[in-house]
Amino acid sequence: PYSALIPLLLIMTALRAALSALSEQIGAGSLEVAAVSVCCQMHGVMLWNDERDTSNLITWQDGRCSDQFIGEIRRFSEFGSDLHPGYGSATLAWFAQNSPHELERYRYCGTVADYFVFVLCGLQESVISDHNAQSWGFFDDQTRSWDIAAFDKAQVKIKMPRVVNSGNKVGSICNTTFNIKKGAEVFIPIGDLQASVYSVLGGDSGRVFNYGTASQIVHTVPPDDFSPCLPPSADVCSRTSSV
Repeated sequence: PYSALIPLLLIMTALRAALSALSEQIGAGSLEVAAVSVCCQMHGVMLWNDERDTSNLITWQDGRCSDQFIGEIRRFSEFGSDLHPGYGSATLAWFAQNSPHELERYRYCGTVADYFVFVLCGLQESVISDHNAQSWGFFDDQTRSWDIAAFDKAQVKIKMPRVVNSGNKVGSICNTTFNIKKGAEVFIPIGDLQASVYSVLGGDSGRVFNYGTASQIVHTVPPDDFSPCLPPSADVCSRTSSV
């Protein structure tokens, strides 16, 4: 059940290699870009203090949360039906109740993309998009905020990332170890599903059938028209925020 762990060093090494290969292909010593947008696989969580003091990435495939455990913590929130094994909030709750010292030694939590942006921009806090926050669970789609009372009931004491609406800038590049020149704007990381929709739609509306790890049918709507299409009590795996 604990096999869905990916060492962060492996991820960062692969990322640096990819960016280095890209700069070589275009014949530049370092990548000159105007802006950077990052996406990552949703639901996963990692912990860190700084660039080097981190946990492994715990992916959505992690199975440490039993059905009984999920059933118990779902009752902590009216948004609990969105909670499943491998979801970030469920994983944090498991650590809080079974291995609290693991949470106590870290200051920040987020997705692996949130960590990357934290390092890239030299941030002093962890930030997360509404896309990825919703994918963790214990998140109110309407107010785009965490259900802090639910985390308290689950005994999760680590500070939750500040939620930033997708499409917003969170900083600029100050760390050149990734072969990207300083100064480029960096936007809040988004979910992989939303990124796949962005890549094929040119306008503000449309429908996409995404066939990947899972299959999704997506209908996009303007942000002002978006509202959760299912009530919190619905027995569904997840709801998707507006792209």
